[in-house]
Amino acid sequence: MNKTLAIYFKNGRTAYFEKVENFKYDNVHDITIEFDYFGIRSQVKRHAVFNFDVIAGYALQEDGE
Repeated sequence: MNKTLAIYFKNGRTAYFEKVENFKYDNVHDITIEFDYFGIRSQVKRHAVFNFDVIAGYALQEDGE
């Protein structure tokens, strides 16, 4: 699964991630999203966790696109 992900922050900024895998959304407590991604600039695979206190929303590429 090599999806793209956009995260929209409450401060108006947006972050884009490529080659996103293992996306998890805490749908019980609505606290965090987490995922693995490949850093294009760093050329390193990383794991990220974002807290909904700072996130306004996100858009994850659907399967098959």
